[in-house]
Amino acid sequence: MDDRRTRFFWSLSILLAVVIILWETYSLVTLHNQRVGYELSMKRELGTDVELDSVINFLEARLEERAEFRFKANENPLDLSRAVYLTDNAAELFQFRQKNTIRVSAVVYGIEPMAVVQFHGENMQLAVGDSVAGERVIDITPEGMATLKNGGRNLYKITAATLSPEEIEKIRQNRRLSYEETN
Repeated sequence: MDDRRTRFFWSLSILLAVVIILWETYSLVTLHNQRVGYELSMKRELGTDVELDSVINFLEARLEERAEFRFKANENPLDLSRAVYLTDNAAELFQFRQKNTIRVSAVVYGIEPMAVVQFHGENMQLAVGDSVAGERVIDITPEGMATLKNGGRNLYKITAATLSPEEIEKIRQNRRLSYEETN
């Protein structure tokens, strides 16, 4: 019986020692975390946050880089006429007026060949050597007009355009007015 009692007390004392060790370990870890937090707070300067300051400096530097970046597109990315094709002749004329597109409507051969060109709704007569929209005319053929821009050669073929009924009526009114003024 004495042996059981001794074994019980030893088991109880070992169990109690393990519980005390676990309790002390937990207390020391908590105390260590509090001390680390206190040391970190002592390192920080009052009124400034070094991490926030570095993030702000980084973001300001990126903003300056982006502000200096200049994007140059050869074509207007918002122009849907490259994805949506209209087959109506009047719509084709409308597309030419909306885009920064050169449209050759006629070629005239005389002493010097000339091309009748429409750009931004304005009609122009161009000869070899003239410029329009940053492109220099290098050749005028019966098929159209060849231009040179940034080392690239472009050929604009003659394209006919159909006028809308409103445009036809406007031309008729202008002719009537000019006829009445001359008579």
